[in-house]
Amino acid sequence: MNLSVTAPPGSGQTSLPASTPKLQSIQGLRFYAAMMVLIFHLPHVGGTEPPFYLAWTKIYFASGVRLFFEISAFTLMYSTLRYIEQKDWIKIYAIRRFARIAPLFYCFVGLNAVLNYVYFGQSLDWSVVLNLSFLFNFYADTIETISSSVWAGWTIGAEMVFYGFLPLLLGILTGLRPALVFLIVGIMISYAGIVAPHAAPYPFIPVQMAFPTQIQFFAWGVLAYWLYKRWQAPGLRHPRALEFGLVAMFVACVICMSFIHLKPAGSSIALLYFVDGPLYFSVCLLQALFPWGFFSNRFVAFWGERSFSIYLVHGPVLIHAKPLYEWLVQKLGSDAGYFASLALSITIILAISAVTYWAIERPGMRAGARLVAKMGWMGAKPATAIA
Repeated sequence: MNLSVTAPPGSGQTSLPASTPKLQSIQGLRFYAAMMVLIFHLPHVGGTEPPFYLAWTKIYFASGVRLFFEISAFTLMYSTLRYIEQKDWIKIYAIRRFARIAPLFYCFVGLNAVLNYVYFGQSLDWSVVLNLSFLFNFYADTIETISSSVWAGWTIGAEMVFYGFLPLLLGILTGLRPALVFLIVGIMISYAGIVAPHAAPYPFIPVQMAFPTQIQFFAWGVLAYWLYKRWQAPGLRHPRALEFGLVAMFVACVICMSFIHLKPAGSSIALLYFVDGPLYFSVCLLQALFPWGFFSNRFVAFWGERSFSIYLVHGPVLIHAKPLYEWLVQKLGSDAGYFASLALSITIILAISAVTYWAIERPGMRAGARLVAKMGWMGAKPATAIA
């Protein structure tokens, strides 16, 4: 529904759409991305090994973060382009982004600092400054990882770099062709990031986590948005060939992934990076154009809005519940113990995430919306989620 709002006389503002309806199908994908990351980390962090027929989740479900990146780029294009003609739109954009990410992330930075002091006697150091400024994606520390004090927080650093570049990109990526050029350039940059560590004395893990290595996934999301917009033009009917082609792309990517484990370790990681891009591109575009209820029902859309909480909460839960997982495996056996551990983890993480969303994320977004409204943008209102 398109509602226009007229700004107060003399405010210098223009009439804007009051709201852009969220794509529930895309929102639901966030939940599955969060679950992929949780399942990937359960054996690596919780120490609970999956049955042999699920062993592939220990490798392939790491790509849940790359699905997050593509969804993020898609939804940011979808939500931001509606107000770029507004006066001070970059300020509006910056406030919305900060209000969406900073409150919960800062809480976890503070919690981690307190725990480090209580249990290890560590005082505040340079990493806290890097995290509060969201600059940590530019810095690799001595343990060969991106220096986020929040567990698995490196993805937030990559997201924030993209957020910083997006206002510039919006002036360049004005259609399908520029988006395609951006994708080609992004793939070349990502390829350099993946290949370089094998020929240079840089630790591989930080290079994987750095924004340049991940840029192609944001580019895939941008391209998906422009294709979605083109195929959503009034009066344009989606040909069956389009749906068939996207499904065929998805199937082809899955088949390619099934053979990746036969390659040497280094090339396997590189191949995964370049299969994941079109794989999740096809998923996002399929769900936007031809929504499937499995990905767009109320349950997954509800938890998709809380996926940021799920992502930040899951690491500490898996770490501290490890003794409980070991006990379950001893009592139930390896396979049943794994499924019991997974079910328990999901239950606890969702419960905590519901609280953190209600107590931290939602008030932060409302505060950001109120601040934007004070700037005279009459279209701003407290939303349940800021894409």
